[in-house]
Amino acid sequence: ISALGSGAKSDPTQICVAKGLRDIENDPLATKLRKVFSTRDVDLSRVSFVYSSQKVQRSLLPLSAEQRQNPEEFGNVANFRLRVIPVLGTQPAVAGVSLAAQALLELGIGRHYCPRPSPAPRRALIERYLEQLRKREGSRSG
Repeated sequence: ISALGSGAKSDPTQICVAKGLRDIENDPLATKLRKVFSTRDVDLSRVSFVYSSQKVQRSLLPLSAEQRQNPEEFGNVANFRLRVIPVLGTQPAVAGVSLAAQALLELGIGRHYCPRPSPAPRRALIERYLEQLRKREGSRSG
């Protein structure tokens, strides 16, 4: 069981579980691993991966002028990048819970479960909910 990247993603409802790397989309780490392991003849088809199907929402945070001048003073680990990927605090926690659930399932405690992302709601549905919310809030605020 392995977890892929949750950085720059913010929707915990898009957490999925897949066997192997072949069907995983929107995860740069999975793409890199596919490339690396294809040259090494490693079969990962029996490995479960927890990942987010959400497209990356943000990029690395920029370095400040001070960090660009003296990068060695800001890293807490030698040769580690200074810039970080913004992460919604709940995203790694949800991935961890999904990993734990998958581990229990693979140990035989529970039935097979492989979540896939739900399709995005239609625009008409979103607009209807928004209109209902506006009416409800309007009646409360007067």
